Amino acid sequence: MISQLGEPLVTQRSDPVIPQRSDDVISVLIADDHPFLRAGLEAVLRTAGMAVVASVGDGDAALEAIAAQDPDVVVLDLAMPGRDGVATLAAMREAGDQRPVVILTASIDDRQLLAAVDHGACGIALKEDAEDFLIDCIRAASAGQRTIDPRLAQRIAALTSEDRPMRRID
Repeated sequence: MISQLGEPLVTQRSDPVIPQRSDDVISVLIADDHPFLRAGLEAVLRTAGMAVVASVGDGDAALEAIAAQDPDVVVLDLAMPGRDGVATLAAMREAGDQRPVVILTASIDDRQLLAAVDHGACGIALKEDAEDFLIDCIRAASAGQRTIDPRLAQRIAALTSEDRPMRRID
């Protein structure tokens, strides 16, 4: 098939495409238990000029891939089978791994939110707004900055400034 610009819509390659890592390209590992979402995230991040060095479906596989691929930034889904995103982040920190981690989630309760912050998550993004905000989170995390969805940041401020009941943010 040919696009309106006269370019092939599908190209065939006999050699695998391996992202080239350079100092200006952020290498990212994605951990999410939904393959379709992982594939979409990979496409979005590659379009943004990032190199996806690994894409896995659970926290244990993420820890193995982190050791093997040494990504600049790790994106962890909060709700994964087995070791969830916060438990994976905690395991990284307990092992002395301080690399930037961005938590991606459809919803998060107060306990998970505070645990992610306590373990040093550099970013927290809600899946409903993820594309542009997630790219910003990853870039900021790579630069040593913290970026948290404004709704979640407000909730963190409320939880840490006064004694409020725990609730879930969807």
